[in-house]
Amino acid sequence: MANDGNLDSNFGEWFLGREIQIRLCMGSILSGRVIDYADDVGWFIVRYEDGDTEELYWKELLEIILSFGCYDFP
Repeated sequence: MANDGNLDSNFGEWFLGREIQIRLCMGSILSGRVIDYADDVGWFIVRYEDGDTEELYWKELLEIILSFGCYDFP
């Protein structure tokens, strides 16, 4: 699957190292960090504090960031 072309690869690098938080089913919050970006497929790899990793497309990652209202886009 190829990158959908909606994300400039330089902007993808901006997400690297960004800390994110997700709200779990029971209302608890899990923190994670973007550790890698696969430009060829448009995935961001997130490692959470519990050691799990997840692949997210940039639109999914952006939705998570915006849902917590903490962002500082360039």
